[in-house]
Amino acid sequence: WVDSTDAWTSSEHIHLGDNKKLLLGASSDLQIYHDPQYSHSFIKESGGGGLILGASVFEVYNAAISEKMIAATADGAVELYHNNSKKLETYVAGSKVTGNLWCVDDNGKALFGANTDLQISHDGTNNLINNHSADLHIKSSSDVQAKFIRDGAVELYYDNTVRLATNSNGIEVNGHVWLGDGEHVKFGSSTNGDLQIYHSGDWNYIKNLNNKNFVIQVKDNENAIVA
Repeated sequence: WVDSTDAWTSSEHIHLGDNKKLLLGASSDLQIYHDPQYSHSFIKESGGGGLILGASVFEVYNAAISEKMIAATADGAVELYHNNSKKLETYVAGSKVTGNLWCVDDNGKALFGANTDLQISHDGTNNLINNHSADLHIKSSSDVQAKFIRDGAVELYYDNTVRLATNSNGIEVNGHVWLGDGEHVKFGSSTNGDLQIYHSGDWNYIKNLNNKNFVIQVKDNENAIVA
């Protein structure tokens, strides 16, 4: 029946058949119906605006209302679930993931920075960390462990002190180079090294292996000892 305010009310269920629609709006902008051809139920918004749901708590469950799929709380988190287990949620500082974050496609990237300055990806063969601007630092808390300087050095640190760095001529070492017993420092282009320096057992060795002169020189062109 229709009351004095032109509102239709009923104390019973409202039952519409398959493909029969509940139409709302002057142009039937909002439609609610069931289509047996697809075995789906639809809430369809076809007007000029969008579909807006307003609630202090919004939740989506499975058909049995036994497993949560989506939950959203006003002034709080939005949560996504898999098999009733929370996997992704927003919080005041960003988002939290429970489990793996999987970028399925090769060449798909995790992008960081306003201009995607840092990119992490897999290209189908290699794993890539691509730094597009400034320098790349690896830190543990406040301690620097490594720096990769754009168009410059690679630096390795111990206890926040640089110990090894590359430069345009080779490498620089700040401290000792320590090799184990029998480990060699090799010089020269041959496979075994034309000159070898090492310690083995109780002996220290300097070996000249290329059958050429061995020269000890204190100063350029002076005080040379040739053997």
